[in-house]
Amino acid sequence: MMPPPAFPPLPGWLAFTVQDREARQNPWTPVHPNAKLVVFNPQGWDELNENTPFTALSSQGPLRVIYSELSYIPFGCDDNPTQMVAFQGGYDFAEEAIWLLPEGREGGQSLGVTAGAATEDRREWKAGDFTIIAERTAPKQGNLRIARQGQDVYNQPFEKYIMEGADDTPIDLSADYEIGLPVPIAAFSLAKGMPPVLVLKTSGYEGVSFSVFTTDGSRGVMVGEQSLYLCAF
Repeated sequence: MMPPPAFPPLPGWLAFTVQDREARQNPWTPVHPNAKLVVFNPQGWDELNENTPFTALSSQGPLRVIYSELSYIPFGCDDNPTQMVAFQGGYDFAEEAIWLLPEGREGGQSLGVTAGAATEDRREWKAGDFTIIAERTAPKQGNLRIARQGQDVYNQPFEKYIMEGADDTPIDLSADYEIGLPVPIAAFSLAKGMPPVLVLKTSGYEGVSFSVFTTDGSRGVMVGEQSLYLCAF
């Protein structure tokens, strides 16, 4: 039985490629002895047959992978046992977020994200036909604006909250791992005729969250969010 999609009504699942611990660039990138990529949402995967094929939308194009196991693997600063859904494939994936689809769904592709100008006060990215702009509106606050094909479809305020013991400094939009700053890390077309999907990462003091965004007509929609615990602050 196929597990439920992670962000309904969108088909599929958000996945992350596996890298060597010493080589990875991002603290949330998983390390796994028996996988090329993993899904962190384990709901429903225990009923799936091993070797079930899927399509991974990667920067290398759509690639075939197979489900291999569901197990607990050390993750984060303290190597906490974390349940991961593992997939195998004959490829060396780049370090990136992947969108995983059941095999047989055609037309999906990774769109990539291109970073534009970045200052402490303003930052811009391009992803497919999305333009994403973050602007500082106060010392610790900002606004995220998303446009599609030149038309604004979404605005969301964000804030750098200060945890006890943390440095009380203004938000710096040029920093990739700044607390509270949504940063686009991946974009996908899941099928022909479907609006594209954007994945944004927001760093916290003890972990990271990933938000999934798409459009419904002329309106932008945050479909869902997934959080990962990394370290005690």
